[in-house]
Amino acid sequence: MAVSVMQVYKNLPGLNCGKCGEDSCMSFAVKLLHGEGKLEQCSPILNSGYTTKKKELEEIISGLGKAEKTGLIIHEKFCSGCGNCVIACPVSAMADPGAMGGKGPKSRDLVFRVINGKVKIVDISRCRRTGEDKRCRICVDVCPTKAIEFV
Repeated sequence: MAVSVMQVYKNLPGLNCGKCGEDSCMSFAVKLLHGEGKLEQCSPILNSGYTTKKKELEEIISGLGKAEKTGLIIHEKFCSGCGNCVIACPVSAMADPGAMGGKGPKSRDLVFRVINGKVKIVDISRCRRTGEDKRCRICVDVCPTKAIEFV
């Protein structure tokens, strides 16, 4: 589910016209992916001939806009509320040793919590990816429905 620069690029007109302020559509795709550009900067995509590509890009970009500072996105429509991510998260294990035994952590010092049947971010600042360990992706690996991703 992770979005690649090629997914963004293939939906741009590919004209390399520079109307967006970039030298190429590829460099504009990178800016869009990192949230440094706006789709409206590409005037050709606003033409009726690119309606399908524009719609696809809007969907991709709207998902990226939900990313937290760690790059974390939770796709609630895919979340089953199983809680695997809550229990497997190393932060949960540190906050409540009972979580290591498969029990739901009782502590409030968590990254995730299941609320109303869907996983929600409680405190993103506790995520290991905000520190020096950018490699942690345990929550993604244990999610059976692929509702969690890092972009």
